[in-house]
Amino acid sequence: MKYKSNYERYKAIGTIEIDAKQKLEICEMLGDELLEQSEKLNRLRTIAGFNQSEFAEILSVTQSAVSQWEKGTKKPSAEILIYLTDLYETDIKEFLTAFGFTFANR
Repeated sequence: MKYKSNYERYKAIGTIEIDAKQKLEICEMLGDELLEQSEKLNRLRTIAGFNQSEFAEILSVTQSAVSQWEKGTKKPSAEILIYLTDLYETDIKEFLTAFGFTFANR
């Protein structure tokens, strides 16, 4: 079935569709150390075509929370970031590193 938007797709089957060009854009954006975390969150949302309210509903948070993340006044929890790695099908270590988490080598 063809969906008009990623939001409709998510509501129907619980996944979003990211094409190869968008996937590359996400990878490049995550690796850009000059981008603020708030800008990265904004780009993740807009790449998938979500408005703040849709993104908030998908993440089970308020639209105000998304707005605060994108303004840089608050940060999403690690739980939200981990969920986003699944939603966008990205490498969890790369994704969390882009948002300031560090990992010990073992």
